[in-house]
Amino acid sequence: MAFFKRAGKRLEQGLVGGAGEDHWEINLCLAPVALKLEDEVDCQSIWIWFYAKASTHDRALASRERLLQVLSKVMSELSYD
Repeated sequence: MAFFKRAGKRLEQGLVGGAGEDHWEINLCLAPVALKLEDEVDCQSIWIWFYAKASTHDRALASRERLLQVLSKVMSELSYD
């Protein structure tokens, strides 16, 4: 559970720092997941819903791409220690 707390905090910091002039809305949900492989494994997953708001469609698309870049960067930097 400590990993998810660190991940949430890091996501918050990265998104606040990366938003610039963009207007983003991000909702996170910690959800149980049952992986059914050879053995069933219960684990947790972070679900992310996001909205990039702007005055025009093109600006919203550009904002969304910047948001995805920030999310990708932050998630790739997380460690599982």
